[in-house]
Formats: sequence, structure tokens, C-alpha cells
Amino acid sequence: MNKISHLIVVILAIALALAACGGNIKSKSDTNTTTSTGTETGTDDPLVVFDEGDMESEDAAVPPVFWPTAIGDVTVECGRDFSKAINTKGGTGEISWKVNGLPAWAKAEPSDSSKNILRVSGLLPFEGCDIQTHKVSLKVCGSKGSACSENSFNIKTKIHGISIKTALSDTNAVMDAEQTIPKLEAAGGSGSYTFTTTIPKELIGESQDRITNDLDIKFTPKKIGTHTIKVVAMDKVFEGRQEAIAEKMGITPDQVGTATREFKVNVKEVEFIVNAYLTDSPGTQTDTAQSNAKQDENKSYEVPYNGKIKFSITGKGEKYFLTIKSTELPTIDKSNFEIAREAGHEINFSDFEIAAKVAELATPINMTITAKNESGQSETLKMERISFAKDPCESLDVELTKDFHQDGYVTIERGSASEPVVSLSVKGGKG
Repeated sequence: MNKISHLIVVILAIALALAACGGNIKSKSDTNTTTSTGTETGTDDPLVVFDEGDMESEDAAVPPVFWPTAIGDVTVECGRDFSKAINTKGGTGEISWKVNGLPAWAKAEPSDSSKNILRVSGLLPFEGCDIQTHKVSLKVCGSKGSACSENSFNIKTKIHGISIKTALSDTNAVMDAEQTIPKLEAAGGSGSYTFTTTIPKELIGESQDRITNDLDIKFTPKKIGTHTIKVVAMDKVFEGRQEAIAEKMGITPDQVGTATREFKVNVKEVEFIVNAYLTDSPGTQTDTAQSNAKQDENKSYEVPYNGKIKFSITGKGEKYFLTIKSTELPTIDKSNFEIAREAGHEINFSDFEIAAKVAELATPINMTITAKNESGQSETLKMERISFAKDPCESLDVELTKDFHQDGYVTIERGSASEPVVSLSVKGGKG
């Protein structure tokens, strides 16, 4: 066999061996043929080329796997952005991803550093922000899609919170003096807010609460005491959608995208006065005392027999709370009881129990009367050296002689004014 014949035999042997192994042979005469991968070559290269990818068995393809296998959910707040890395490992061939279920404002891209990492990110806009759950399905494949793993996670959205920036703290005010609430401001959210301020009707002396959307608010207190003003700020992006969102959240519509602040206004009066009036039984005034009057050191008081001491308040409050204390006559003590400004209160010393204790007194008594209004202001009246007039009938002496009326007799009765009434009856006699 010559050299040429020997070369032909060797080439035929190699060709048969390659055909048996499933390889492709490309020669100059095989132009525009299609490879087993479906790609047209159209080459003029006379050399034999092996497509190593075609030699990889489908059974040997290894899919990438998620690591960790459980992907945690993501919660995003309105106006906030997020970024989450989905990690896989392993896999043969080119890695590819398929993502379904992303919200319109989010995106998913393979990482620049590794195709085994998918980065999901996005910015949840304020407009249309709502309570939703987006289920995101993931499919990652190797070997040009022949070996894949699947997984999923949730993107949950929640409405954002805002806060009231203005310092609104408890404050004192004076009745009939105009008050100003600091200019209302809020922070967080979209930056566009609606404010609703409720001023109670009792505070301003009106028939209904005053509800205003103003940012600069003034009011004039008309009632003594402590009152609560309520300020609510709401992000405007939720206007008209509060009820639907509230139903999903299990809250009330007025809680959707809002911030609430309450503060107390304690309304005082410039001053008030405690008055005391001593009267006799018919009601004639015999003496007075006032808490704002400077009392003479030697000032003393005498309560008429079966008389009274009446107390009243000169002030702007509707009601006051009175405490009466006497160490020497504890029967009249009373603690923190309510009185109306107009009606006042009185101690009647003709009361049987009080009169019995007064009869036992050997010396004058002292009395302290403290009044408080609804704002907690207090005023005190001290009355010292209070004595009590005796029963005028105890010392009444009547004498009749027989020379004047032999059969006469006298009857003494107590009149309605606690003054004695003398009746004279005569039987027979000289005249």
C-alpha cells in the first residue's frame, strides 16, 4: 500500500470513529449546514470543529439552587425604596432568570458580579399607595433553560406614617383673653397635609364644637376649667380612599395616614373672692367677711341666736368646690363639696345637732373656708373669734303683783324671729 492509500484509510477510520461518537464533521464542502445546536455556521473553514456543548448530556445538567431555600418576604412603606438580593448557587451552563408578579414600580436584574444573584428593587410611590401583597414567582435555570429551580416571595406594601411637627403642649389661659395656637406643621409622608382641629364648645362658649382646617388658629376662652383641643393631620394622598384602606387594615378611616395630637388648655380667672354673710333668723345681715379684704387683727364676729352664715363666690366660674374646717366645732366641717356660684352655701345654727354643740362651747371658734374653681385655683377665707349670741329667753324675768292683777298670769312663747312673745291673761281683779 502506497502512502496516499494509507492516508485515505486513516482518514476514513477517524471519520467512522467520530460518527460512532455522535460528533459533527464540518468541511469546506459543508457550507450553510446546521449544527446540532440549531445555529447556522456558513463557514468555509476546512478544519474539523467539535461543538463541545453538544457533547454535554441533558441528564448531566445541574440546576442552580436557591440559597437559602426560603426567601423572606419584603415589607415596603409608601415613599420608601427597597432592595433585596436573591441568591442561588451551582448550576451548569448559562444562568437565566424568569420573574413574574412584580408590581409596576419594582424591577429585577441579575447582579453585575454574578448571574447567580438576582437583585429586586424599587421605590413605592406615594400616589395610589395602598395595602397590598404582591406574590413574586422566580425561576432560575442553567444549561440554557434545561435545568431549573423555582421559588417565590411576597412584597407587602403598607401605608406610611406621618407626625405633627408643631409643639402642642398643655397650656394655661385666662378667661376672656384671646389665645393663639402655634402654626400647624407636619412631617413625613408626601409632604402635603390636611389639618383638622376641634375646639370644644364649652371652651369657647358656643353651641357646637368649632372644627377648622386653618393652620393659624385663635380662640377666646369662655369657661373656667380644663379643656382638650384635638389636632389631626392627614396625608393628602389618601383623600377619598380612607375607607377602603381602613377595611383592609382593620382600623377606622380616621386612622389612615394620619397623626393625632391632643393638648389641654387650663383656663383660669384673674381672681375670685369668697364671701361670708352673718344673718339673723329672719335673714337680716349683721356682719360680713371677704377673702380679699385685709382683716383687722382684733376682728371678731357674733352669730345671732339661731342665725346663719352664708357663703358665696364672686368670680366668673360656674361652679366651685368648698371646704369648711373648724377645729372647735367639727360638726360644721365639710370637704370639697360643689356649690354653684349663684346659689352658694349656708350653715344654719338653728339646726338641732349644730345648736347642741354650740351650746357646749365655752370659747369662740375659728373657721377656715377654702374654695377652688374648676381650673384648680384656690382662695381662702379665715374667720377668727366667732361667738354665738345666747337665747334671749334664758334671762327673761317677769314679775306681776297681786295688787295690780290679783288673778292674772303670764304666758311666754317664742316667736318666729326667736324673740320672746309675752301674753297676759287676767281673770277677775279690780279692773
